[in-house]
Amino acid sequence: MREAPLRVYVPGLLASWLAYTPRRYVMLAPGSYKGYRFDTGGVVTGIRTIQVTATALTATSMRGVVNGTEYLAIVTGDLTGYWLPLQPGVTY
Repeated sequence: MREAPLRVYVPGLLASWLAYTPRRYVMLAPGSYKGYRFDTGGVVTGIRTIQVTATALTATSMRGVVNGTEYLAIVTGDLTGYWLPLQPGVTY
């Protein structure tokens, strides 16, 4: 959720969030994806890039907004512990 007329965001980590219990599956279409780690101020502290060659499944436990961008907290697979931005190719 980027800033737009009549719509603003709060800077920092998890300005808003929604937990999933049970966790939800996430489908990744073939392509390149970057996962991010953030400190409590929303500053990026780590990036991991993965290449998906065939449709893959992972899981999320939470959706959150960090610095105006929606992310999924990934809890399985190569991006465990990272936040994956919602983008084309990501379905949940």
